[in-house]
Amino acid sequence: DSLEDFSVRSYEGGFIHADVNNLMAQLDTWLHGDLANADPKFNGDLNQALKAIEAPVFCMPCTTDRYFLASSVEQQECQMLGNKGFYEPIVSINGHRAGDPSRKGLEAEAAFIKEKCRSSGRFRSPDSAPELDSARSRDVIHVSPVDT
Repeated sequence: DSLEDFSVRSYEGGFIHADVNNLMAQLDTWLHGDLANADPKFNGDLNQALKAIEAPVFCMPCTTDRYFLASSVEQQECQMLGNKGFYEPIVSINGHRAGDPSRKGLEAEAAFIKEKCRSSGRFRSPDSAPELDSARSRDVIHVSPVDT
């Protein structure tokens, strides 16, 4: 496949039918969704903001993701979460999109994510683990420190 084939199949195919308002909201979140500045009490301190999270957080970057490097996620963000952070990288060649349940060919990766969530013991029962489907595949918060 050429880069153009990938772009048409991946980006156009993935966004052509998307609601423009949803895309604008996603862009706004990317631009302004800084967890360290979400509440004035954190005063820009990412470590303090992450420690304030009470829910379990699954840190599951892909080993080939170039946006969120697995080594950075493990060494920084997941460790800052203490015993609430659960680190399990997705071993895949599919980079940032690994495990997306709405993409053909990634079913095994999506099943891996679902199984890790279910078997983690971080839910009251296995049935309360989140379902992964195309409608909810982006119900994930990526936390990454801003490069200085």
